[in-house]
Amino acid sequence: MTERISKDIVDLQDIEKVQFLKTLQADPAKYSAYVQTKSGRILSETLDTKRASFEKVSGDMARIMDMDHNSIAALARTGDLVNSHDFIIREQRRQEKTIKMNKDVSRRQVEINNWYYENKRETLFVLQLTLIVMLTIVVITALGSYGLVGQTAANMLIAGAILVGAGTWLYRWYYTAYLRDPRYWNQRVFMGDSEKSEKEAALPECVPASGSVEVTVMSMSDVRKLAQPDMLKYVHSLSPAQLSGVVSQYKVLSWEDYDKMPMESVGKYLQSLTPDQKTAQQIIIFANMDPNYIH
Repeated sequence: MTERISKDIVDLQDIEKVQFLKTLQADPAKYSAYVQTKSGRILSETLDTKRASFEKVSGDMARIMDMDHNSIAALARTGDLVNSHDFIIREQRRQEKTIKMNKDVSRRQVEINNWYYENKRETLFVLQLTLIVMLTIVVITALGSYGLVGQTAANMLIAGAILVGAGTWLYRWYYTAYLRDPRYWNQRVFMGDSEKSEKEAALPECVPASGSVEVTVMSMSDVRKLAQPDMLKYVHSLSPAQLSGVVSQYKVLSWEDYDKMPMESVGKYLQSLTPDQKTAQQIIIFANMDPNYIH
């Protein structure tokens, strides 16, 4: 029933349109005016739609250009922040190295001053011991000259005083020369420490026999086989020219270039290296660090 009513309404509208067209066609002037009015309305609507579309597209393009400019400015600010953070990190690293160096120098100077102070006290002790022995000999000789002490007893007392003084001096000399720690005055060297020192000195490529002996640059595979203490001794025995040779031979960064590298790039750089290059880069890093702070 509803569909039929809808169909009837459409048919009535079609009949009304046909009658309206017949009325217009009966009057050519009115028909022409109607067509022009309808065409002008369609043209106006089309132009308005195009203008609205153009304004919308131009507005969207202006917003996109603003977003692009803002993104470029934000990227530039981010780069400035990254550079400033890298500068702060490099400055803090430099200050940290300076503080560590000053701390090491101050501690070592205190050790040297303490050593010389205790050594002067030891010299004063020997002089006092010599004076006491000489006064003892003078007193015993005077007593013997006055007949208060027999000659044999006086000779025995003088010999005893000389033996006690000489024995005390000999013991102090032997302790300082062979048993006392060469760096810390109040410590002594035990047999285990001396054996360890001899074992370390037996490594020909890690510890040079003298300053005039040139240390051989080992292969990276041999360096990896060394224990960490021996590796550190070997690294710090290399000359600047040998370290430069390691940099050029294994195509790794020098300490200056490595120190300037941003923190986020260090991991990627180390992952891109071969095992030999990683060992070479580790040598360059250890050579420019304090061995007391390497764990």
